[in-house]
Amino acid sequence: MERLVDVGVDITQLPIPTGGEDNIVWMPDFKGEFNVSSTKDLFRQIYPMLEGASLIWKKEVHPVLAAQNWKFLRRACATYDLIKERFKIQTGNKCCLCGSDEETLDHVLFNYSFAARAWNWIAGIFSLQPNVNLLVSFKAAKGRSQMVRDLWLIANLVIKPELWVLWNRGVFDHMKPNWNVFFK
Repeated sequence: MERLVDVGVDITQLPIPTGGEDNIVWMPDFKGEFNVSSTKDLFRQIYPMLEGASLIWKKEVHPVLAAQNWKFLRRACATYDLIKERFKIQTGNKCCLCGSDEETLDHVLFNYSFAARAWNWIAGIFSLQPNVNLLVSFKAAKGRSQMVRDLWLIANLVIKPELWVLWNRGVFDHMKPNWNVFFK
């Protein structure tokens, strides 16, 4: 009771028990017993399931490639639109490579003319249509052999980090992308 008074709790305003036995209650369980699994729920942040996450962590995909694409799925990239959203600051939002469109992650990885050329090239090889959504892109290979489906998935996962590297070179080294280098 002394501790309650010390922290400023008005004891006269506390509810009076109407009967029954006092129990120790641990949050968030409310059963009166401490357990580790309920305690971790107090600290753990639960994120929604990401569409396409199950495709990234397949055994056919190298872990480094999976980790790179995990960042794209989580949108953990430093494009101007995400910086503005995350840090609540105002910045100019023109793509450093084309200088005309707004710089978004989708623009860098799909809509920028160089990226569109890369996706058209890989689509021509597989005769499949790529999509911004990895799951939709993977489903385009439905009905093909397992090898073609796996190669299509890997192609989708490889192109994104390669385009990201080109964008970073444009931002930090002021280098324009070279198709011949990318093609090789």
